Amino acid sequence: MTPQILINMLQSVRRNERLYVSDFSMMIFDEVHYTTGNHAYVNLNRIVQEWEYDKPQIIGLTASLNVNASQQT
Repeated sequence: MTPQILINMLQSVRRNERLYVSDFSMMIFDEVHYTTGNHAYVNLNRIVQEWEYDKPQIIGLTASLNVNASQQT
């Protein structure tokens, strides 16, 4: 599931499609090195942090450590 699809389901007004942050005990974000600016993961994290009830653990994964290493001298 993409982060945007999850956001859509968390914000859905249709009862049969709606999910709640507290439905999850853990969320795993892949490719978190792209998580900047207006990326869907940034928006999803904001939704989770603003949730007033039980929050899931969040794990971020990346295979691109030190993405800007080639720009360093």
